Amino acid sequence: MGVKITDIINHLKNLATREKNIPIGVSTQEKLLKDQGKIYIIDDFDNKKRTKVGLPSLPAMAEEAKQLLKK
Repeated sequence: MGVKITDIINHLKNLATREKNIPIGVSTQEKLLKDQGKIYIIDDFDNKKRTKVGLPSLPAMAEEAKQLLKK
């Protein structure tokens, strides 16, 4: 069957992470998740847009995500 290219790419990403060779965007997202529990800040404007299309509002902070990343 052979080796899938996605398996090779994922393996290379894992090796790079072990060597602390992480892209700046990934480390920035990790910091945002640890600090505020989300990558994007959700404000009243965003929640109003969600309500208009029938989606539930999102909390400003996602405490569960922050707690998971602390472990």
